[in-house]
Amino acid sequence: YEVWGLCTSMVVQDDAGQVWHGRNLDFGLFPAFDFKHLEWTMTEALRPLVTNVDVQKGGKTLYKSTSYAGFAGVITGLKKGGFSISVDSRFDNKFDIGLIKWLLGDHKYQELTFTVRKTFEDPSITNYDQAFNFLNTTTMIGPSYIIIGGMNSGEGAVITKEQVTIDVMSLADEIQKGSFFVLETNYDNWKPAPFFDDRRNPAKECLNQLTAKGINGFTGLYNVLSAKPNLNKLTTYTTLMNVKTGAFEAYRQHCEGICSFW
Repeated sequence: YEVWGLCTSMVVQDDAGQVWHGRNLDFGLFPAFDFKHLEWTMTEALRPLVTNVDVQKGGKTLYKSTSYAGFAGVITGLKKGGFSISVDSRFDNKFDIGLIKWLLGDHKYQELTFTVRKTFEDPSITNYDQAFNFLNTTTMIGPSYIIIGGMNSGEGAVITKEQVTIDVMSLADEIQKGSFFVLETNYDNWKPAPFFDDRRNPAKECLNQLTAKGINGFTGLYNVLSAKPNLNKLTTYTTLMNVKTGAFEAYRQHCEGICSFW
């Protein structure tokens, strides 16, 4: 996941102070395209493998995750009463040097998806603040966006990493500015989205039209994430999470008709 992926993640607070977390997982850009069906070959292969996992210990649920069958890391997950996490790819100009060093035996930095898994499985990490602090201070092998949601009002953030954290956009700060959400695709939030892949501004427009009062929990999030271009030819699934109630839903997604290729 340090190499390539395209996604949308959002943490939204409604007018009652409830925090909702939604994400699209877009994956499969290259190496092959099915020109007959106008589909990315890898994306077609991944959709049937989408599964929800209930990770248990001693008969009790530790956390829930949406994943691909056979994948051991965590890219989307929820710990009821604690926190929710999704990760989005980030691109830089360092040509994956951290990953190359890791493959050559330099393991002092951490792989993203296994670090997220550790966050859910570490018994000392039980709430939003602990999860945020752990992820914020861990040095990764490559760039990423880590989107985290919590149970209480204002608990939400986008952590932007090279290998270390270079920026945090918090839900509490955005609420102070008059917004009610944090949103991340695959580009730094302080820079304009590129013209060839602007999923950020359409998603923002949809959320602002809904308003905090009209988000209506999973319904609003699902509608935003199912609207083009956030729903595109690379989208494999949508997951919706609420930390307070433990509600967790995921849907295989397929963009029918005329759709963006990413």
